[in-house]
Formats: sequence, C-alpha cells, structure tokens
Amino acid sequence: MTFKEISSVQCPDDFEELAEKVLPPEVFAYLKGGSGRGRTAQANQDAFLAWDLLPSLLSTALSSEILSSTVKGNVGVTLCGVRFCSPILLAPLAHQALYHAEGELAVAKAAAASSAGMVLSQWSSSGLGGVASILNNQSAAQSLLTSSPLLTQMYFMNSEAHNLSLIESFHSSGSQAIVLTLDAAIQQPSLDAMRAGFVMPKHWSNSHLMAGAVGVPQIEWLMKNTHLPVWVKGVLSAKDAVLLKQIGVQGLVVSNHGGRTVDGVPAALKQLPAIRHAVGPNYPLLFDSGIRSGYDVFKAIALGANGVLVGRLQAYALAAGGALGVGYLLKILNQELKAAMQLCACKTLADINPDCLQSVHILER
Repeated sequence: MTFKEISSVQCPDDFEELAEKVLPPEVFAYLKGGSGRGRTAQANQDAFLAWDLLPSLLSTALSSEILSSTVKGNVGVTLCGVRFCSPILLAPLAHQALYHAEGELAVAKAAAASSAGMVLSQWSSSGLGGVASILNNQSAAQSLLTSSPLLTQMYFMNSEAHNLSLIESFHSSGSQAIVLTLDAAIQQPSLDAMRAGFVMPKHWSNSHLMAGAVGVPQIEWLMKNTHLPVWVKGVLSAKDAVLLKQIGVQGLVVSNHGGRTVDGVPAALKQLPAIRHAVGPNYPLLFDSGIRSGYDVFKAIALGANGVLVGRLQAYALAAGGALGVGYLLKILNQELKAAMQLCACKTLADINPDCLQSVHILER
C-alpha cells in the first residue's frame, strides 16, 4: 500500500479493515479469531470498556509547560536496565510471513524507524540474525535514548542441547532480555479459523518440540545459563507472580496470549491490579491481551503495567502496509497515549495511576 493509503488510517481499528481486504479469508479468520469460541479474546477487549478516563481539567499540572513536555514525547521507561523510548512494544508473533512477504524483517524496520522495542518470536519466519542486524545497525547510529531494543521470546524445548543453542543465539544476536512464554502449552484452535479452512503449514508446526511441562526447576536452569534478564510471559494469577518473583525472575508479562491459546480463562486486564499488588510497586510488569488503542495503553499502565505488548494490531498493520503500516500504527498509538496523558494531567508515565480511571459500573449504579 502507498503512504497516501496508509495515512488515511484514522485509528488503529482501521488497520483491521485494511488487513481483511488483502489477506486470504482463511488467514484473516486465523488472525482475528481467538481460541475455541473466542470468549476470552472478546473478554480481553470488554475489560477495557469497563473503565473510563477521569479527566483532571482543573489540575495545576495542566500548565502549558507540562502539556508541552507531554507532546514532545516524555514517555520513556527503563525496565531491567533496558531503556525504551515508549512503553509500547511490538509483541512476539509467530510466522509473520503469513501476513506479509517480508514478515518480521518489515516489523524490525518499523521498530528501528520508530525507536520501538521489539520482542521476536522463537517461531519467527525470518531469521534472528536478519532481524537483529536491522535493529542493531539502526541502534548503533542512534543515541541510547533513541535505540530500538531487541528482546527474544523463548519456549522451553524438550532437549537441553536445543535450549542451550537457543540461549547462545540470543546472546550472539545482541538480545537484551529473554521472554519465556508459558501460556501456550495447550492450544485450542479458533472455531472460526477452522470453519474458514485455515490449516497451519506443516513445516511451521513446532509444538511437538516443546517441553510438555515447565516448572520452577526449568526456569531456574534458564536463569543459570544466561546473563540476560529473564521475563516470564503468560501470568494470570497473583500466586504465580509472587512465586516467579521469589525465584529471581526479573519481570513478568501479564497475558492470556490474546485469547489465542486457551478459551475460558480470565481477561488479562482484570488480573492486572491484583498481580501488581502482589509483587509490589517497583517490580517490572508488562501487559498484553486486548490492546486496541493508545487509550487502552493508558488504562493498562494506570492499572499496574509498566508497558504493553501489541500483537494483533501489529499483524493487521503489517498485512495492510508492511513496515510502513507498522510504523504508522506505532505513531498513532503513541499519539493516543499522549492525548490520554494530557487529558488526565500526567506529565510522565509515573504520573499515571488508578485515580486516572473510573469504573463504568460506578456510573451505572
């Protein structure tokens, strides 16, 4: 698509409509659908609708100086020693060549141009080396304040040699953290995708290589065999969060895999406040599952997240316009986040807190 066509996008949801026009019907059904009947995928989005922004129009913080600093983009965050220019990161998505010929290479180009953090899936359809080269070369030409950090996502495999090989590839690529995903051991296909005739290509099916169960011993083994911070993705319970913190995991991703693996589990946003309370105010938490706008990003941060991962929207934008589409998506999301910050008189991300929101249910009483 041309820049003119991409620039006609007015909000992130527009990318979904564009993606539907260019993707084969069965691929679009796979991308859009959740697991099973899609109950959890829908619950993820509904959870955001349960909260309104609460403006602070009379606050003295709404001075021209603060508004100016917000407009300029004062939304940086440091997590586990890694500096991100924005709390909006690109989530790990497998097999992105399904959506665009350049796949993850296009996403990396967008991340580099936007100074955005990128988490690369272990099941990337593009090689780790190619993606790392794009991000590392760009970062070398930029200051540390405008780099594009690369994080690598990992599934624990059923072979120690395979796991060690993966870790070594992460080290040599310049990855700045390992994101160990635990919420995809069981997968229920989307009914909509199956009805549309979608079949994952056989050479892309790697689930048989994954370890059947991952517990504390495996996570401790991983931390002993890498110098990188280890994040665990897929946390939905406060009990699990506390245990993972206690064994030394450096950060967590509150997530139900976007509702794409198991149906019938809670919306991730509903679990976020309890998890934040359990791990304390200073422990790094990322969030994904259900983000559809920069206003949703603001709500996730207000409820306890330090940053978010964007998945489905990323794939829609990739399908619609390759690197240009993903880059434009990031621009819109950051603009919407800053608009929400201005509305609620938040100069920095640290100013965003639960008092910036009001439950819709309060208004319905």
